[in-house]
Parts: sequence; C-alpha cells; structure tokens
Amino acid sequence: MIPIASLFVASLLVATLQAQTDWPGYGHDKGAQRYSPLSQIDTGNVSKLIPAWTFEMKRDSVPFRPSQSIPFVVNGIMYFSWPFNHVAAMESETGKVIWEFTARSGFSGKLGSMRSLEYWPGDAHSPPEILFGTEEGELYALNAATGGTAVIEAGTICNYRRHRI
Repeated sequence: MIPIASLFVASLLVATLQAQTDWPGYGHDKGAQRYSPLSQIDTGNVSKLIPAWTFEMKRDSVPFRPSQSIPFVVNGIMYFSWPFNHVAAMESETGKVIWEFTARSGFSGKLGSMRSLEYWPGDAHSPPEILFGTEEGELYALNAATGGTAVIEAGTICNYRRHRI
C-alpha cells in the first residue's frame, strides 16, 4: 500500500481557522503560544470530525519520507512543505492546489529533511513571500501568490530567489 501523507488533521481545522483567524506561523503567533481562539470545535464535537480533504505528497520516481513540517494559513491559503525541497499552496477549505514548487537539489542523502517555512508579508517594493532553506544551505523566497517569479534585483525577474547562506 502506498503511504498517503495527508494533511487531513490540518484540513479539519482549516475551515474553522479561515472563519475565525489565520495560523500564520509556527505556534500560531510570534510568541509561539500555540493558543487557538477557535470555539467551533470543542470536547463535545471533536469526535465527530471527519477529513475534509487529503493531499498525496508521494510522487512517482521521487525519494520520499514522511513530512515533519508544520503548515500555516494566511488569508485562507495553506502553505506547507515536505522532504526533498517541495513546497505547495492550497485553498484551505477545499484542498485545491494553487501551486507546487520543487527546488533544485544536488543533495544525495536519505533524509531530505524539510521542516519549516516562513511567511513574509511583503512591503511597498515586494509581494508576500514564502521562505525556506535547503540542506544544501540555500535560502529560497517564493512569491506567495504564484509560487514563482519574484523580483531579485531592480529590473531582474527570475522563477525564484535563491541565496547561498
């Protein structure tokens, strides 16, 4: 049986999160308090929850291992990553994929760890971005809306920003 790496637990909470608040990063807030102001799910109805959707992370002919990444939700979009430099954005209520990105990798190890992302809201000169690092020591900044094309220097456009750290 092919292991299904699903985000169903997160998807159960996402519709409610969308209705009440985003979950913009690890631990919910800048202090990582892990406190949720949700009130729709409680001890009386949690046992009745069912998966709203799932997402298959395993790809044919691509190394795979279970994800240990923590997804986050900003403006109703769920962003998440999985090993071997994969990142995706989905509509949190439906599970519809908006974009997927796989970073180039020369890494030949078996772990392929990819544990976290970060959201940067942008500024007057740059759109919101999704940031992540690779085991090769590279830092990527993806356009949060498209998963690609980010401005890296004045007048220069490329498919992603890639920096050596």
